[in-house]
Amino acid sequence: FKDSIRFRKRLGGYYWENLNDYSGSIAKEIKKEIGIDVPYGFSSYDIPELFEKAELRDILDSITLIYKLLSRISTYIANNWLAFVQRSMQEENLGYRLDKKGGVHFHVDQEFEVNRTVTIKLLGDSKYAAVVETFEDSYKKLDSVPPDTKGAIRSIFESVEILTNTREYNNLK
Repeated sequence: FKDSIRFRKRLGGYYWENLNDYSGSIAKEIKKEIGIDVPYGFSSYDIPELFEKAELRDILDSITLIYKLLSRISTYIANNWLAFVQRSMQEENLGYRLDKKGGVHFHVDQEFEVNRTVTIKLLGDSKYAAVVETFEDSYKKLDSVPPDTKGAIRSIFESVEILTNTREYNNLK
């Protein structure tokens, strides 16, 4: 997975400018849900320092946690955070996307995402449920940190095998 000190610094800059008033609540949530300590600065928790020094997986999890916490405070503030993070990810070409709930997901490019979505739609018939399940499992494995590429390949091959067996079975009828 890609990382970028520039992306990390951008998160910190946005945080200082827009979210610093919530640092206590955010630090408590990060410690409780992710299990990491947030550094304490001169007079408050230093979330921007966390963004610069923490493991990438903790930063990505923090993005989601911050969104969820802000959603309970203000939808407007939460959506601005989400929009900024999404734009920064795209501009820094990190290979991630955010869903509507602030979840961070692996994202290769637009064509890759279109192909994934179209494939799932084409397999919408209930007889392909097992194919869809293993197909989606392969993407979940790509989304894990670190990505389980070997598991993803196994799952995608399994989905092709199930699809082939389903088609052969239907042709025998």
